[in-house]
Amino acid sequence: MTKFIKLEDGTRVPVSEKVHRAYYKQKWREEYIERVEKKLHLSYDELIESRYLLRRNHFAPAPSPEELVEREMTLELLYSAFETLAEEEKALTEALFYEGMTEREYAESIGVPQQTMNDRKRKILAKLSKLMGGKFC
Repeated sequence: MTKFIKLEDGTRVPVSEKVHRAYYKQKWREEYIERVEKKLHLSYDELIESRYLLRRNHFAPAPSPEELVEREMTLELLYSAFETLAEEEKALTEALFYEGMTEREYAESIGVPQQTMNDRKRKILAKLSKLMGGKFC
């Protein structure tokens, strides 16, 4: 299915799924911010200053220094584990967790059933967990 981006002059330009998603993700974010600004009668800067967006996120407190260090160490461990994956495993994890594709979308793009993609994803996550010393799962 071909995706398009509509230019200001009304011209429709065909683009890849990835480009379409990236373009509209930013546009949808801007529309969301505008709706919040109108609802609260605050500018985006005022929302940030008032920490409204953080308070809406379940009143999340700022992480402690220990939590920040633990998060950094976990990320380093994850990056090291990720580097040991085979190229097709890396491609799958990047598509699902970085690019935001669904299992179904990625499965269709490489021509395998969605259930096969789900099985591969679970095996990769288990492999990463094992490589990280059982830190997750």
